[in-house]
Amino acid sequence: KESDIKSEDDQPKTRSYIFKKRILYVGIIDHTGKMVIDCIYNSLKYQPAYDLIIANYEGLHGIIDKTGNVILPFNDKYIYIDDFDENGIATIEFIYTYKSKFGLVDTSGKIITDDWYDIIHKFVNGFARVKNDELLGAINLNGQLVVEVKYTVMSDFNPKGLAGVGLNKSYGIVDSNGLEIIPLCFNGISDQDGNFLVYFGNESAVVDYNGNCIDEKKKDSYKAHLRNYFNKKR
Repeated sequence: KESDIKSEDDQPKTRSYIFKKRILYVGIIDHTGKMVIDCIYNSLKYQPAYDLIIANYEGLHGIIDKTGNVILPFNDKYIYIDDFDENGIATIEFIYTYKSKFGLVDTSGKIITDDWYDIIHKFVNGFARVKNDELLGAINLNGQLVVEVKYTVMSDFNPKGLAGVGLNKSYGIVDSNGLEIIPLCFNGISDQDGNFLVYFGNESAVVDYNGNCIDEKKKDSYKAHLRNYFNKKR
């Protein structure tokens, strides 16, 4: 709040009121009222499925268990730790040189990702898309990179372990080992009742998850399109 007062020469002067912020610390008591986690933390976020607590201690983020034992050591480079998902994995935001990056931590406090990423999407069917420098790839539940970060477009993996990918406006399908089972030589790809509908030129064809055309009327044109693509790559 500011108020005007008169000085001796009757000119207005401003007086400033300074408010001191009181920092609130939190802890945890059990059902008997016994203190089990001392009131030394700025915030505590309980994860009931795993009996873990995501904690902020003097601006440092880490993970403790319900008795106060440190699971993930507090670090001034950790900006934020998200809730653990149903797989026992949490996203952790990390100060990486001039910007923040993301990795994954498990319930043992181990950072399971081999690299730090600009974005880590939610896990779908056991895989999560990751992004670095505007390119996409995918990791598995162990944090291992299974699809190289090199595509400009990528869908979530379907229940059969396949994902649509695109690069330079050409589209194909990769499996969970990163193998391009349908090469990136199509104008577009969409799901078709467990199979894929691929578009090439002015045509389209239904292809199974092994990359085989199951549309009898389009088999010849589909094979000719693939031959033309591979011949150009030679």
